[in-house]
Amino acid sequence: MWWSRTVAANGLVAIAIQHPQERERVLSLLHGLFSEGEDPEFLGFTASYLLDLNDSSSIPILEKAFDLDLIEEDIVSREDLQQDREEPDEETLDQYNSDLLEFYEPQQVAKRQARWEEERREEELLTAQKHCLLKGK
Repeated sequence: MWWSRTVAANGLVAIAIQHPQERERVLSLLHGLFSEGEDPEFLGFTASYLLDLNDSSSIPILEKAFDLDLIEEDIVSREDLQQDREEPDEETLDQYNSDLLEFYEPQQVAKRQARWEEERREEELLTAQKHCLLKGK
């Protein structure tokens, strides 16, 4: 369940970056998630996205979440909280500047489907090769 929520949180951060007029609304929503506290993995990824925004209002919320052990520290640590107080670099920002709807464009869907089909064929080939090797023993 945490994965789909994480993708949504990532999309919200992209909206906050691409549409600064929505930043406060996005921050308010994301900050509110830390009062739930039921999903440390999800909150760990959400904390890392908030750090990407370099928003000072997030720091006390994240510090409290760390104090309450709400964040999976294998994903983001208290040390990351201290280190990430500088402006995000271009590479970090680039991941949020893509067109969020591009994923659903027919040519993008077709490319993914072709890749999945190729991966399926490769997996079948590997399975057949393993089967032949085992039979040969």
